[in-house]
Amino acid sequence: MDRIRGVIFMVFICSLALAGCAGVKSPISDAGVDAGPTDAGGTDSGHDGGTDAGITDAGDDSGIDGGITDAGDGGADGGGEADAGVGGDLWTAATTDAGFLARSGHASVVFSADHLTDSIWLIAGSNPSGQIKDVWSSTDGAGWVQVTSSAAFGKRAGHTSVIYNGAMWVIGGQQSGTPKNDVWSSTDGDNWTQATSSAAFSGRYEHTSVVYNGAMWVIGGYGSGNYKNDVWSSMDGANWTQATSSAAFEPRYRHTSVVYNGAMWVIGGSDSGIFKNDVWSSTDGVNWTQATSSAAFGPRDWHTSVVHNGAMWVIGGACGTACSQDIFYSTDGADWKKVNATVPFPGRRNSASVVFDDAMWLIAGTSGTTGLPLNDVWSAH
Repeated sequence: MDRIRGVIFMVFICSLALAGCAGVKSPISDAGVDAGPTDAGGTDSGHDGGTDAGITDAGDDSGIDGGITDAGDGGADGGGEADAGVGGDLWTAATTDAGFLARSGHASVVFSADHLTDSIWLIAGSNPSGQIKDVWSSTDGAGWVQVTSSAAFGKRAGHTSVIYNGAMWVIGGQQSGTPKNDVWSSTDGDNWTQATSSAAFSGRYEHTSVVYNGAMWVIGGYGSGNYKNDVWSSMDGANWTQATSSAAFEPRYRHTSVVYNGAMWVIGGSDSGIFKNDVWSSTDGVNWTQATSSAAFGPRDWHTSVVHNGAMWVIGGACGTACSQDIFYSTDGADWKKVNATVPFPGRRNSASVVFDDAMWLIAGTSGTTGLPLNDVWSAH
């Protein structure tokens, strides 16, 4: 009962003022992420830790997030009820204990290595034991096969992955406390080729990447003491061109990006412990238009986003000392509607989402209930 009261109290505090939530600095880190110098008063410990969202580096390798609570199905109300038939309201566990190590700060994509069958792929990340350099795949979300335990790109977390030109790509991230700007690709998940060891963009992690207009893009992130709002693109992974050094949106990391309705989008994120719920779009990476400065999903970072059923989605994430398990969607980036559902999975941050087999999938992350990494997999049509 005391624990329930504590959770209700945290939700109450966050709901009193979204601005208050936006100003909260997270007090705890996840598995050693170097979260930037001002988050939660933490410093960059530079150890072999993991990444996570909205929570800063406490300089501790345990990865145990004491003090992070699960906000339940709360989060910011608003935006009206979900339209009937939009989906996202019935989540089913493919597995609550996948074959891969529990983790956060990983990346996931959908890719067909044999050109016949699509699979969900899970790439690297971190857990309390340190960063990981393995690669796993699954054709159903329940059974997972380890493709390699030691990928050539090395241990890392907070990286991004996309599918481009018939291959999976790994871009940047953090490796033993060092922000990376290397770029790797693979057509089978086992053999990885380095496109460049030092891309033109500076080393960074907790950035976003999308494929748009025939190129790979890198947006924002954090590295070398700076939150970033620069935007870069490449058609080969080796040569990168800067679209802008300072986009109209504020510098940030732990945001999400998707391609939707002919544009790239930037959703939420944080900098210096200030959580955001603004939404921006661009058709060229240079000029960015704000869809809203205050979306109904409330200030958050380390959430996930996908495009599904003709809409953009925001799932979970962190706001101050609470992790959300709420789900919102939008067809225009300005009006966000909350899916009214009893969500069976625990609130979480720093997870990964993909669209596979005509469903949204949520993969691992850090639990808002225990502060420990997860290895569960969930889906909803």
